[in-house]
Amino acid sequence: MTKGKTGEASLGPNNAQPQPSAGVPGTLAPANAILNRLGYGLAGLIVFMSLPLPFFWDSILLGSEVGQHFVQNGLWAWILPPQLDSGHPPAFGWYLALWWTALGPTLPVAHLAMLPVLLLIWGSFYRLLRLLLPHASQQSAHWIGAGLLLLEPTFAAQAIHVGPDLVLLGLYLSALVCLIERRPAVLSLLLLAMGMTSLRGCLGMAALWVTAFALAWPAGASAGKKTDSRQPFRQPFRQHSRQPFRQHSRQPFRQLNWLLLPFGLAALGLVAWFSYHASQTGWVLANPDSAWSANQKWAGFEGILRNVGLIVWRLLDFGRLVLWVPGLLWMLTLWRAKEPIQRQERRMLLVFGIPLLVLSLAFLPFANPVAHRYFLVVFVLALPWFAYRIHLLDPTRSRFYGIAILSMLAFGHRWIYPDKVAQGWDASLAHLPYFSLMSQAWSEIPDPEAVYTEFPLYKPMQSVRPGSQQKRTSFKKAEGDWLSRDYVLYSNIINDIPHETYDQITNTWPLQREWERGKVFIRLYRRPGMEPMELPELPNE
Repeated sequence: MTKGKTGEASLGPNNAQPQPSAGVPGTLAPANAILNRLGYGLAGLIVFMSLPLPFFWDSILLGSEVGQHFVQNGLWAWILPPQLDSGHPPAFGWYLALWWTALGPTLPVAHLAMLPVLLLIWGSFYRLLRLLLPHASQQSAHWIGAGLLLLEPTFAAQAIHVGPDLVLLGLYLSALVCLIERRPAVLSLLLLAMGMTSLRGCLGMAALWVTAFALAWPAGASAGKKTDSRQPFRQPFRQHSRQPFRQHSRQPFRQLNWLLLPFGLAALGLVAWFSYHASQTGWVLANPDSAWSANQKWAGFEGILRNVGLIVWRLLDFGRLVLWVPGLLWMLTLWRAKEPIQRQERRMLLVFGIPLLVLSLAFLPFANPVAHRYFLVVFVLALPWFAYRIHLLDPTRSRFYGIAILSMLAFGHRWIYPDKVAQGWDASLAHLPYFSLMSQAWSEIPDPEAVYTEFPLYKPMQSVRPGSQQKRTSFKKAEGDWLSRDYVLYSNIINDIPHETYDQITNTWPLQREWERGKVFIRLYRRPGMEPMELPELPNE
């Protein structure tokens, strides 16, 4: 680890030191100061506008229900009941419980608890922009990067909800900043918090360790020798292949000695937690008797190929192809051309390429569905490089490309697949009409216990809207047995319905009522021969 004249730390022996952006080192140029304040202001605005939104998707369990468990049983009740224990450490639910214990277990308080998380995300992301794009001529790239963050579909969807994936993003970005700036004490706390928030936080720890090693590795030259700050993209691999590995491997390890303590302390804390959890429950990582255990099974060769396709799909989905397809072409151009690449750009590629590789390798062998939010940190960390590349375009091309990005990412929030295609509903804003439609269905169906449905429609009101005064019972869980029920509630929000069952219900069962807005709908069907359920008349009936 070295420090340049600007006071900005960097990993690696051969990283060229950037020039200060403007003025006194450590101060912000006026335009950047405005951007920084705007980012913090938008974080507060997002939380304020999200206050009425219920818990959604997996955050219902990992946030609301686990948090209410702590409120009801005490903040030290870390061993969850089997129906709540998915294997993830419960730190996020505990965090919500702290807020609920202090201010009351209500939905607005849960959203208020996400304000520090959004502030952490913006502060860390903006700091990374300044570390990765430090030159005075690159200030416009900071604005481009901030705009891309606001437009990023999965980040936008997660930012308006209360969920652990947003916390993981904030912790990872902040830990990466501490890694680059060499802050071991704070880094150890952030790593432990990551691991205690989710099992994917442990993968984040692994990705950060590999990132540290990659950033410290001598790029294209023997350790200790000065090289030009620009070099062919493939040159490091060619040179390392011709020289002994040990010649290059010693110096990065020496530079990373300081990381042993923060990573070691975090690892010890996680080992202590999982050991205690195993002693109380008899299992580690996945409950063999729960519905989640099927996700931990070996996917097989066909399943691995399917997961590869899913990961590529996730990268391109919801309009992101307008970023990743040109990005892939830029990478191929760098790979094939002899024109040099700056170490600055190499660092930007590493900080998102390594977590992409680590997460992909971890998810490929298992049957667990690969969700968009699993790669949220990759989506966000790729934005500085995309901003840098857009910044390099001439004004005409950059304006044209900017319009294309804005159009595609905005359209991505209206990107809804056909009913038989499972969609990542928590990865874009396309799901927003669902909440008002669900409220209408709740208010108009007189006997919810007679109606069967699937996740997330069967979740009780107290789970999706903590503190709600509505005491009505919830809809019943179909348990996969749709066709034996008298009344079923189907929505395209539901991903868990067999295609044959879907065809039979939609083609042969009478449709009694439909609530629809945009392309999102909820439909009440009755089994053939059943009397219609008594529902309040609609104005147009």
